[in-house]
Amino acid sequence: MKKLLMLLVGFPWAVGATTASDNYIFNASQPLVIVTQKGEFAPFGGSELGNVGDQTGREIIDKRMAKRVRQLWRYSESGSPERVSAIIKADYVGCDRSLVVQTEGGDSGVLYSTRPIRSIPFSLADADLKRARDEGRRLLSDALRHRKVTSDWIAELLEGATVTPVRVRAWRSPMLVVTTNGERKERTLSAFLIASLAKNGRYALLEKTVEIGSASDSEGYAGTWDLGLHVDLNGDGDEELLMFHGAYESFSAVLMQWDGKKWREVASNGGGC
Repeated sequence: MKKLLMLLVGFPWAVGATTASDNYIFNASQPLVIVTQKGEFAPFGGSELGNVGDQTGREIIDKRMAKRVRQLWRYSESGSPERVSAIIKADYVGCDRSLVVQTEGGDSGVLYSTRPIRSIPFSLADADLKRARDEGRRLLSDALRHRKVTSDWIAELLEGATVTPVRVRAWRSPMLVVTTNGERKERTLSAFLIASLAKNGRYALLEKTVEIGSASDSEGYAGTWDLGLHVDLNGDGDEELLMFHGAYESFSAVLMQWDGKKWREVASNGGGC
């Protein structure tokens, strides 16, 4: 994710860019959120692309939206941000048919936008990054022990854990997003933590989700949590989180924003059967 963030901020338009109109944001092929000219988040759903079919079975595509998405910015985990052509069409999202955007070269991006995303460079020195990762794994280990996870499984989950520093201006040090997922002996586990630096110089949890369930092909599946992207979408200096959540026969993307006191969901999309 650090590599993707640097790709987003590595272009001359990324810093100090002005927004002439609302920015329509897509996660993969689905509408996610609108960033207004004032930097506010507004709902953006499939109905704004048109209607999946009238009484004759034909799709009704909004002509103004089709023109707006004709050229999109595509952001992926490898390669530079690029302009791609796009069209609106009907397709299946999970088991439901809806209108989506189909982009040139297929759906190979984490995020698409009608206007360039404004962001600011963010990186940590190697020593600070190591400390952040150590703190994140400490918090994860404590959370797993609290749920009585066995020490050998904890070791596996820590090995596969991801600790990502995230910029929030009000804090001297970055917040940490920690995720891990695992399956062992017909049991599944997913963990999603957010932490900030406390007055004692150690990181403390702001958010904690630890789910333990049955095998992944069962309704009791614990699901998965992964950080898809952290980037300042509305240009206010704070990064938003795009979290990917997998559940039994369903999936979703959740956009979260720091409101000064807590992280809150501002938009989501997804599908299932």
